[in-house]
Amino acid sequence: MHTATWSHHGLTAAAAGLLGLLSLAPGPDISLTAAASLAALPPARTGMLLRELESAHLVHQHVRGRYRMHDLIRACASEQAHRGLPGDARDAALRRLVDFYLHTAYAGDRLLQQHREPIEIDAPVEGCRPEPLEDQAAALSWFDAEHACLLAAHRLAGDLGRHASVWRLAWALRTFHRRRGRGHEDLAIWQAGLSAAERLGDVAAQIQAHRLLGNTWSELGRPDEAGRHLDRSLSLAEHAGDIAAQAHAHIALGWVEKARGADRRAVDHLVRASHLYRSMGNAVWEADALTTAGWFHAESGRYDKARAQCEAALRIYREHADLEGEADTLNSLGYVAHHTGRHAEALDHYERARALFQDLGHTYNEADTLDRIGHTQAALDRPDPARLAWRQALDLYRAQQRGTDADRVQKQLAALDDRPATSKGVLSPDRAGA
Repeated sequence: MHTATWSHHGLTAAAAGLLGLLSLAPGPDISLTAAASLAALPPARTGMLLRELESAHLVHQHVRGRYRMHDLIRACASEQAHRGLPGDARDAALRRLVDFYLHTAYAGDRLLQQHREPIEIDAPVEGCRPEPLEDQAAALSWFDAEHACLLAAHRLAGDLGRHASVWRLAWALRTFHRRRGRGHEDLAIWQAGLSAAERLGDVAAQIQAHRLLGNTWSELGRPDEAGRHLDRSLSLAEHAGDIAAQAHAHIALGWVEKARGADRRAVDHLVRASHLYRSMGNAVWEADALTTAGWFHAESGRYDKARAQCEAALRIYREHADLEGEADTLNSLGYVAHHTGRHAEALDHYERARALFQDLGHTYNEADTLDRIGHTQAALDRPDPARLAWRQALDLYRAQQRGTDADRVQKQLAALDDRPATSKGVLSPDRAGA
């Protein structure tokens, strides 16, 4: 057995056993709490064994509370684990690990977006101890630290044939991916998530998967691909009589039609969504339809109508403490103010929106807001604050691999440096969307 292989390191049988299990775990490293679920041991006992392995130079704590091992050690330990551990014991350990990531991610998503419609999720398997997350800041930190391992766990769930976990992990990662601007990773896991939902024959899961895959395609600027998935989601939702899912699909289809330049059809989708949400008595979701319609009106130059709808949505968001909705709506109101010549008011809206996005860890929308702040500062003939805002936006766009946006802001910076000191407000504001 693998215990003998590591005997020259003076390992106990328990530490050798943990080393073997660690070698099976996917991802570049592992946290103490994840290792505890992998081994079905209490965290305190797991920590003692990890310290034993660290003293023997078999694992390395490269970041506090996170452990990794050299590839050669992993290969040797994995070989021994496959020889010394029965297949059902290995599979059980990996199932516990998948459930650790799934249940912690699900709880984290609930902290990040409390107004999101929840999904059904089974209890964790025996021996799995999901990590407790105290608040939104703790959830964001956990997602940031565990992201590579979460993607690895998602692939592992597919390899194990745990199709329900595949689409549920994709669901649990959606808010984090959207806020951090990780669209391509979101696309990949939702493509797998849709396949998993179809293999399960789970219509409710397919409705979610088609819609969220469509949303991601839309955010990546591919309206035709988005439209196909969203049309399918809407069709399935109508057949199932799922009112909420129909309304969600209509809002997403509104964005697709807007991207295609079909403003009238875009607004029609939002009107239908608003009516459906109102029939359900869900004020926050109705506000989502209002603020989206407000943005569409603003982009089309219907500023009075845009302001009225956004102000109505803002009241609802504040009443229900929906900070993301509030930030989105302030962004739209800033756009309206900017385009109607009220630049000081626009700047106030944008700065408040940016502060909320920062609190939410929503760096994707923060980048767009910084871009708009730059335009407003330029319109106020403040080149230095404009330059600062655009440089901050540029850094975020580059980090999010948003090449088109980064190129545009780079040109704006160059134009700002080249323009005469007396040329006020010559840069046109972006229209990338709230």
